[in-house]
Amino acid sequence: MQFESILDCIDVSLDSLGQATKNMIYAKMQSQNHFARQDIIFKPEEFKMHLETMFETSSKLFERSIVRGLVMQFELNLQTNFDLVGAIHQAKEVLSRPHEEQLVVA
Repeated sequence: MQFESILDCIDVSLDSLGQATKNMIYAKMQSQNHFARQDIIFKPEEFKMHLETMFETSSKLFERSIVRGLVMQFELNLQTNFDLVGAIHQAKEVLSRPHEEQLVVA
């Protein structure tokens, strides 16, 4: 999958909050919403909504952790550390560039 490195980066960010937490997030999204890990790439708004539904105000902690990881991995330029949807979209743009234009080796 072209964007697997984005998902791997999200995994690492969620792992920093505990592997059991990461597994619970993915399992709950899948069982309650039929939303798979791979759907994050194409439906980041829905992913953000699921985090907000599951964790309410503490969802910002998860979002910030994920955004920080994406910014570091893909050298993104965001207005805020809370722009999860924008970070995923920018990371996809980086990976969609022709190989010689990519700034980061994923």
